[in-house]
Parts: sequence; structure tokens; C-alpha cells
Amino acid sequence: MEDFFREAGWDLANPMPEDWAVDIKSLAKIGAAAGQILLGPPLTREDRMPAGYLDRS
Repeated sequence: MEDFFREAGWDLANPMPEDWAVDIKSLAKIGAAAGQILLGPPLTREDRMPAGYLDRS
């Protein structure tokens, strides 16, 4: 996961850059290359994780 963020322009060993913004298309491309599946935009404090994402059966 660290590589995922680093490729997106944020090395998690450092504070988040002020100009860093989430670009969903870039994250999807980076994720696919790293074997990650991007389910959608990041959740906000008010959002809840859809139950289907948590079902591992």
C-alpha cells in the first residue's frame, strides 16, 4: 500500500504535500499496476463502508 501512495505522489514517511490531491483516474491506474482494486472515491467522515465491500463469504 505504501508503494500505491508513493506512486500517487505522496511518500507516507513525510507529511502530506499541501498541493497533493486525489485523482481517481490516476489512482485506478496505479492501483491496477500494484494489484490493488480501487472501489471508488475515498470515504469522508460522513460516509459508511457499503456492507457488500465487507462481505468475505
